[in-house]
Amino acid sequence: MILLIVLVYTSFALAAQISTFSQCDCGYSDPATLATWSEMWHMNFEKNDGSTAAMQQQQLYSYKELFFSSYIIEAKFNDSYPRVFRKENVRIHDESLEVRVTVDPTKSKPVERIQCGGVGTNRLNFMYGSFRSYMRATKVNGTVAGMFLYNTQGEIDIELLSAVQPSQAYFAMHPGLIENGKASSLTHGNVQLGFDPADDFHEYRFDWFPNLTVFYVDGMESYRMTTNVLNLPSRVMFNHWTDGNANFSQGPAKEDASINIKNMTFFFNSSDINSVPTCLNSRAACDIQKITRALQNGSEQASTSSTGNNNGSDEDALFNPFERTKASLTSGTTMIGQQDLLYSYCIYTLLFASIWLVFTPYTLIFT
Repeated sequence: MILLIVLVYTSFALAAQISTFSQCDCGYSDPATLATWSEMWHMNFEKNDGSTAAMQQQQLYSYKELFFSSYIIEAKFNDSYPRVFRKENVRIHDESLEVRVTVDPTKSKPVERIQCGGVGTNRLNFMYGSFRSYMRATKVNGTVAGMFLYNTQGEIDIELLSAVQPSQAYFAMHPGLIENGKASSLTHGNVQLGFDPADDFHEYRFDWFPNLTVFYVDGMESYRMTTNVLNLPSRVMFNHWTDGNANFSQGPAKEDASINIKNMTFFFNSSDINSVPTCLNSRAACDIQKITRALQNGSEQASTSSTGNNNGSDEDALFNPFERTKASLTSGTTMIGQQDLLYSYCIYTLLFASIWLVFTPYTLIFT
């Protein structure tokens, strides 16, 4: 009987915790900025040893939520060269999404010798929100790592230039302004990081509002812009490139270089007319700070857990980023595979308890 009480209590406790993060149909609120967003998009690329590298690549390229850059951007300046993007330069590696600049020393022409990587969302309707990712930069000089919102009419950018020392983060609004032959501080800014971004993962973030964008590094506000702020539905992009521009990317890179993305989380509004929160399951918006802490704690647990070889078990599925992410994206909430499994555990425990309570008296009578 005591064991039954413990099981029932545990089930209710787990169910309460799960509902806190999975029933967010009233939106997502940030107590620090007082902003509330209607939807959430999360991907976590850690702990992907449940399948082979080849299987992971096949899953990655077939994943319908993602767009992979495969095109050429022509040279912008006389002393630079085209940026050639290939989808093969994006892969799952080192428990992260790796975006590469690759160098083939046997080729003489830059357009053949150096190739870049880019990945983004297939959805094009992000319309204001808070966009975050944990990234690690490269130590190879001469490349640019970018996280940005993109529309053909404008951009919001965070960029890391590997050749610049001490390390800095660059922020930009496009189209940008020029003052006295230089980029204007109204649409361009930078901050010294105080750390080497290639040593470890750090959070890079921008909050996009009408007529205002605020940039953050590791949760600390770094810069804000109110000029030429993008006001059109956009996609989120990450890329890694070099073009030999002596005044910006420098380079060209002399060896392969990689940036790594551990996870990405977006709280946002959509340009779709049906994106308003319904508030059917909750009365108030979920706390963004609590959600992000829970996601990071979950990532840390995943990175220290071992699933062994892929044998089709639930435990292997638990750390499959595609299955976990698919649930999150489909529902538009923070539902994660681990929480779904816990929810099932709660339901089965309560069912077992109910059956036990119903039949135990009869068992006692007949014995």
